[in-house]
Amino acid sequence: MPEPDDNAIELDDEGKPLAGVKAKQAAVEYLKSVLEQNEDQPIPLDMFYQRFCQRFSHSIRQDVATNPKELLQFLKLNRGLFFIRSNKVTLVKNRPSEDGSENGSDEGDLESNNNSVFPLDQNALARIHFVKALKPAQELVERLLQDIHNQERKVVGLDFKTVTVGIDGELFLSLCVVATQSQIGVFDLASSDVIIMESGLRDILESDKITKVIHDARRVGSLLAHKYAVHMINVFDTQHEKFGKPLHDLRSISFVNLQRVYYPQSIMLSDVTPRKLSQSPNWGVRPMSDELLLSSVEEAHCLLSALHQTLSNLIPVHLRGLFEDKCIEVLLASPTRPPPLSFNPGSPYRISTRGGGRAQPVSYSQSGGYGDRGAPVAYVPPNSARRMADACTQTFSTGDIQVLNVFYE
Repeated sequence: MPEPDDNAIELDDEGKPLAGVKAKQAAVEYLKSVLEQNEDQPIPLDMFYQRFCQRFSHSIRQDVATNPKELLQFLKLNRGLFFIRSNKVTLVKNRPSEDGSENGSDEGDLESNNNSVFPLDQNALARIHFVKALKPAQELVERLLQDIHNQERKVVGLDFKTVTVGIDGELFLSLCVVATQSQIGVFDLASSDVIIMESGLRDILESDKITKVIHDARRVGSLLAHKYAVHMINVFDTQHEKFGKPLHDLRSISFVNLQRVYYPQSIMLSDVTPRKLSQSPNWGVRPMSDELLLSSVEEAHCLLSALHQTLSNLIPVHLRGLFEDKCIEVLLASPTRPPPLSFNPGSPYRISTRGGGRAQPVSYSQSGGYGDRGAPVAYVPPNSARRMADACTQTFSTGDIQVLNVFYE
C-alpha cells in the first residue's frame, strides 16, 4: 500500500505541523470528501482505511487512527456525518433527529455547551495552573473561588488522579484537578499532601453551595474520609446506573466510554489522542510534561463543559430526589475502618525530610478504642549496648553452620 513520505511535514493553516485537533479535523474533511465522490456507494471499512493511509503520514495517523478498528471508533465520534452498517461506511443524509438518542442531547445543546468553556488544546496550557507547594496553592484556590462566585451557577469540574503503592496496592492521591469556566487548577498532592487541608481546597470539597461534578465519586470518597477526614458534599456523580442494580453491584462505566456515548465532540476538540484517552497513565511521574498535563485535566474539563448539563437534562424531575440520594450514598465512607480524628500529613507515599533529619515512624497510644487513640507519638527504639555475638542456623542437609564475629546493633 503506497503511503505518503513521513519526512514531508504537512502544515496547518497557521504554518505549524499538522497535529492534535487540526489533524482530526483534516481527517474528517478528507474522509467526507472520499464518500462524497462515491455518492450512494458504501465503502468497506478496510478499503476506507487504505484510502486514509494513502493520504496521511504515520505521524498524523497517530492522532486519529492507526488501524481499522481505531478508525471505526473515530468515525463513531462523528456519527452526525458518517453512518456505519455491516462494516461499510456512508455519509449521513437527511437523518431526522431522534428524541432519546444515545448522545443524550441535540446538536444545539452540545454546541452551546462547547461554546461556554475554552477548548482543550495546546493554546489552553496558559489556562492550566500546576502547583506543588502550599503558598501557590492558596493563591490558586483564591482565584478559583473568585471565578466560582462570578458564575451564575456555582459549579466546578472535579477529578482526582491516584497511584497505587506497595505490594498490598495501597491507594494514594496524586493530583486534584478543579476546573472552572475560565481556568483549571492542578494540585500536586504527591509533592505536598497538606495542600488539600491548608490551601482552602477542603472548603471547596465540603461546601454545600458549590456543586462538584465528578465521575465515580465512590472511587475517592472513602480515601478522602479515612486519610484526610474530608467529607465531600453536593456532588453530581456522572457514574450511571443500569438495569436497576443496587449500588454495590453496579458495574462502572469508564469515563472515555461516557464521552463516546454522551459527548463525543469533546474527544474531537482535544489534542489528546483517542488511544491515549483510553489508556491510564502513571500519574506519579514527575516532572509532568505538557502532554501529561493536558491528559490530567481532560476529565474535569469535559465534565464541566458538556457532560454536566447534558446528563442533568436527562434526569426526569420526579427522579431528581433519587439521584441526589444516590450521590450521597457513594460518598459514605467504608465502615471497615474508622475515619481519622485529625489530619496526619505523614504517609508512606511521601515522607517529609525537611530540616535534614530522618522522618520518625509514628505510632498511636494503645489505650482506648478507635475513638480514643490519643495523639501520635514518635517511636523511640530501646537503648541496647552494642556487642559481638555468635550466630548459627540449621539446614536439613548440612546441619549446624557456625557464623562467628557477626556485628549486631
